[in-house]
Amino acid sequence: MTNYQKLINGKSAFGVVGDGKEPIDLGVVVDDDAHAALARTEDQFRLRVPAGHEAYDKLLELFGEDLRHQSANAWAELEDKDPTALAPTPFWAWTDKREEVLKILRPHREERAFKFVWPLLAEVMHLCTATATSAAIEIRPSCTPIDHIPSFVRAPAAGST
Repeated sequence: MTNYQKLINGKSAFGVVGDGKEPIDLGVVVDDDAHAALARTEDQFRLRVPAGHEAYDKLLELFGEDLRHQSANAWAELEDKDPTALAPTPFWAWTDKREEVLKILRPHREERAFKFVWPLLAEVMHLCTATATSAAIEIRPSCTPIDHIPSFVRAPAAGST
């Protein structure tokens, strides 16, 4: 018996694509609250770069002009550290600058806030979106790449045949 946080994370004892570990056979996965499990799973694939972290400042600098161009008001709210500020990064800017994003984030991959998410996102960064708030920059894939946890993908769900 285990929980989603132990099963689905970038350092999962059950194996993650690319970690060199042989996936562990889970047998059957039984979930008594699928909606909560989905939310927990999505959260495991979400990288939060908190305000005050050097990567936060570098990412804001990298996307600053794009964010200002998209919404001068949202940018002003970010500059004012308004707790209601919300500035999605334009998809074209994210696509064009994803290599620079990797250069900014990769050096922090072993930090506590990054290490359990980084292995899940590093190879799918091109599928991610980023949103800046005054508290953090959140990076997440549009569709959760659950196939990065091979043990989970191979496990039959209770009631399936």
